[in-house]
Amino acid sequence: MGDSRNAAFPAPLTADKTAPRPARVLQHVSDSGTGRFLIAGRMADVCAQLERMAASEALRAVP
Repeated sequence: MGDSRNAAFPAPLTADKTAPRPARVLQHVSDSGTGRFLIAGRMADVCAQLERMAASEALRAVP
């Protein structure tokens, strides 16, 4: 038989040349004030969104 590693670890996909798509962010806040986020999209877009959220939170924490 051939090399079975190709089935478990496929070759990386080529880079997408289209414009970056923003990550989809959904926020749910309950009546008690607690909440949660759902961030969906490409890994790079999700990471960028998390970085923007962290920077925004840091700016709000500065008196």
